[in-house]
Amino acid sequence: MDVNAVLAAMLSAAEGAAGGVWNQIKDSLAISAKDAANNCVEIAADLAAGTIDEAEAQTLFQAQKDLMAVVADEVEGAAKLAAEAAINAAGNALWAGITAGLHI
Repeated sequence: MDVNAVLAAMLSAAEGAAGGVWNQIKDSLAISAKDAANNCVEIAADLAAGTIDEAEAQTLFQAQKDLMAVVADEVEGAAKLAAEAAINAAGNALWAGITAGLHI
């Protein structure tokens, strides 16, 4: 898993989903996304090695995504909804990075 490529995809997806509030959430989300991407390198490696199955990988991935959701608590109103959409988009990009090449 190329963590830099996945991180770039996460932030690009999040920016598109956040729209006009991107500038309000980008710094916090970038930190959370970087941490999640780095943690998911191990998840991807374990999944590829067969030491965990897809269900376990999904659970571990969801924990990382939940940690990114803390960003949503830092903003209010419409920005919060946009942050949640951005987190979901980033999470989807992160899962795609984990499963790339595994034919899942």
